[in-house]
Amino acid sequence: MYIKTALLSFVLSIGHLAHGQQIPFDHKPLAETEQLTGDMVSSIHRFLDRYVSQVTSSRDKEWAQHHSVDDFHSFVASKRVLLAKQLGVVDKRLEPEMLGYYQATDQQTRVQNKGYRMEAVHWNVLEGLSASGLVIYPKGPVKGRAVLVPDAGMPPEHLAGIVASDLPGFARAQRLASQGWMVVIPLLVDLGQAYAGNATLGLHSSLTHREWIYRQAYMLGRHVIGYELQKIFAAIDWLEQLEQSSNSPIGVAGYGEGGMLALYAAALDPRIATTVISGYFNNRSDLWQEPVYRNVFGLLKDFGDAELAAMCWPRKLVIEHALVDSVTSFGGRGAPGRIGTPDTEKVWAEFVRAKAIVPENQPHLNWVADGQSPLSQPFSDQAISLFANSNKLRKTQAIPTVNEWIDSQQLQQNNVVEMTALVQRVLQLCENARDSFFWDNLKGDYTNQEVAKDSLRTLLWNQIGKLPIPSGPLNTEACILEKNERWTSYVVKLNVWDEVFTWGILVVPNAIKPGEQRPVVVCQHGLEQSPYYLINTNTATRQYDYFKAMPLTLAENGYITFMPANPYVGDHYFRQIQRKANPLGLSMFSFITGQHQRIIEWLKSLQFVNDEKIGFFGLSYGGTTALRVPAIVTDYKLSICVANFNQWVKKCASIDIPFSYMYNSEYEIQDWDFGHTFDTAEKVALIAPRPFMAQRGSFDNVGRDDMVAGEHAKVRRHYMLSGLPEDYVPLTYFVGGHITEEKSALKFIYRFLPLN
Repeated sequence: MYIKTALLSFVLSIGHLAHGQQIPFDHKPLAETEQLTGDMVSSIHRFLDRYVSQVTSSRDKEWAQHHSVDDFHSFVASKRVLLAKQLGVVDKRLEPEMLGYYQATDQQTRVQNKGYRMEAVHWNVLEGLSASGLVIYPKGPVKGRAVLVPDAGMPPEHLAGIVASDLPGFARAQRLASQGWMVVIPLLVDLGQAYAGNATLGLHSSLTHREWIYRQAYMLGRHVIGYELQKIFAAIDWLEQLEQSSNSPIGVAGYGEGGMLALYAAALDPRIATTVISGYFNNRSDLWQEPVYRNVFGLLKDFGDAELAAMCWPRKLVIEHALVDSVTSFGGRGAPGRIGTPDTEKVWAEFVRAKAIVPENQPHLNWVADGQSPLSQPFSDQAISLFANSNKLRKTQAIPTVNEWIDSQQLQQNNVVEMTALVQRVLQLCENARDSFFWDNLKGDYTNQEVAKDSLRTLLWNQIGKLPIPSGPLNTEACILEKNERWTSYVVKLNVWDEVFTWGILVVPNAIKPGEQRPVVVCQHGLEQSPYYLINTNTATRQYDYFKAMPLTLAENGYITFMPANPYVGDHYFRQIQRKANPLGLSMFSFITGQHQRIIEWLKSLQFVNDEKIGFFGLSYGGTTALRVPAIVTDYKLSICVANFNQWVKKCASIDIPFSYMYNSEYEIQDWDFGHTFDTAEKVALIAPRPFMAQRGSFDNVGRDDMVAGEHAKVRRHYMLSGLPEDYVPLTYFVGGHITEEKSALKFIYRFLPLN
C-alpha cells in the first residue's frame, strides 16, 4: 500500500517541480524514491560485508604484535578473560561430584567387558545445573583422562558403542578406552523441539532446544555454549581430583557442535593438554550464516578459529577435517541457519594462519584429513593416536548385549528443562545486578548525575555497538512530495557512512517567515512500515489507525516534522543485519543511532529549524528507537514511546508470558546481556532530565499493564528523586490497541516544545 502511495506522490512531486517549486535547503535532485528503504537495508549489508574484513585485519595486527613467549602468554591470558565473558562462562562451578543412575532407575546403567566398564552418570556443574552422560573406566592403570564431546543430537551411548546407530563416530570412545584412557562423554542439548516451551501454561515455541536456550540466555549474558562449556570444565574438575590418575594428561575431543565446544574449552582452560577438533574448524567470517545459537557478540573482533587454536599453544591441538551432516533450515519460528562440511581450502588456510600466530615454531598443531578431502568419519585412528600419544592402537573388545539402557530421551528432557529453569532463575535475579550497575551510581539531583550518566551512556552505546560518528558530506538529495496551502512535504536522502544512507519525509509549514525558526518532531514508524504510514490520511486504512496522521496535524499547527525510515523492513533480509553485526560487536541499532546522529546534524543545518527544540516520537519498533536513540543522542529534547514501553528484558527472555519474544519469529530482537545492565527504566533514566512520555493501549497485546506500570514506577521515582516535576514523565493509558493516542501526545509536545 505504501509503495503505491510513494509512487503516486512521486508523480505529484514531478508535477510540482515542473511548475517551478523551490526546495528551501541545499540539495541535489532525488530521482528515485520507490526503492529507498530496500536500497538502504542493502547499503548496510554492504557496509557489514566490508567491515568484517576491517575487523579481521585489525585482529590480525593485534595478534601479530606479541612475539616473545612471555608476552604471548600474558596476552592470551587477558584474551581468556574476555572470551569467557563473551561465552557466558561467568558463574562459579560447584565442587565436582560424579553420581551413577543405578539407584534411581530399573533400566540398565552399567556394562563391562574385560578391558573396561561403562556407567551412566550425572555430575554437579552450577547451582541449579547438572550434566549427564557416560564414564568409561579402563581396567588397569589410567594413562589419560578425556572428555569426548559428541555432536548435538548424538547420544553419548553412540560414541560408547552401547546402542547401535548409523550416526558418524560409532563406538569411537572404545578406541581411547582401549589405550587406557578414562573417558567422560557428556550429553549436549539437541536440535529437537519437544521441550521448548512452557508445558504448564500450554506455550510452545517451535524452536530447536539449542535456540530455545540461546534466546533466553543471550539476553542475560549467558549462552547455551557457555553452559555446555561449564559441563565440560566440571567433568575436568572431577577427572583432575582423581588421585589414581593425578599424573596422567587431560584431553578434550569433539565432533561437530562438540568440536566447537572442544576448541573453546582448549582455548580457555590450560589444564587441557591435548585436543581434537573434528568437523568444525573453519574460517568464521560467515558466522552469521550458521545457526543462531552459535552467535557470540563481538567474537570476531578478537577471535577467529586460528586465534582460538593459537591460544592452546604449546599444548597439542589436532585439527581433523571430517564430514558433518548438512542442516540448512530450522523452520517454525526459528532463525534460518546452515551447517555443512567446512570447505577444505578454507580449513587449511585457517590452520596455516594459526601456525603463523604463535611466537615459536613448536609442533603444537596437527592436521588430519583424507588427502585433500574430509574424512568420512570423525575420531579417526590417526587423530586418536595423536591425541593419546600412541603409535599403535590396541584392538577394542566387544561390549556385552544391552537389553534396555537408560532412557536417553528422558535425560534430554531433563537437560533442556533444567537449563531453562537456571536461565529463568538468572532472569529473576538480574534486576539486583542492574541496581548495582546502574541505579547505585546515580546520586543527588539531575545536575549531580551528569558525569555518571555520561559514563553509563557510553556503556550503553558500546553495548549496542558504537560506530564512528558520521562525517563527510551529507550529499543531501531531495524532491517535493506534496504541496498544499498549509504545508509542503519533501522526500530527503542523506549520506551517513560511505554508501550507507538514511532517508525520510520532511514536512514544513508554509507559513514560516524568513529568519523564523520552528521546533521539529522526528516521528518514527514501526516494524515493516515506512515513513508514508505516518502521513496517511485515509481513515479507512490500517496505516491511518497507527498514527492518525499526527505529523501532518503538527505541521498544520506550525511544527516541522521529519519521518525517517528505519531498516527493520524486509523480514529475514533486515534480520540478517543483526546476524552479521553481532559477531562484529555491533547491532542494527549501531546503524539506527548513526543515522539519527546524521539526521540531527542535517536538521540543525536548516535555517528554519530551532536547534534547541528537536523532539522524538516512535511507535512499536519506533518506540524501541524512542528509548535507545534519545538515551544516547542527547540533542533530542524530549521523547515519546508508544506501544513499546515494557519490561524489555522480561519480554525478551521470559518463558511465562505468551507475548514474549521466546514465542515468535523475531530472532534478531535479543541484545547481549541487557539483563544485567539496561532495561527500559535505565534507558529512560539516561533521557532524564529531558521530558519523557510513555503510552499504553489497554488492548495492546505486546505488553501487560502490570509490567508497564512496574517499569514506569522506577522511571517516575527517578525523575522525582532527581528533582524533576512529575509532569515531565507521564504514562498515558487509553482504551485501544497497538496505536497512538494522539491527543495526549500532542499536548505533551505543545507543553515541552512550544512554538514560542
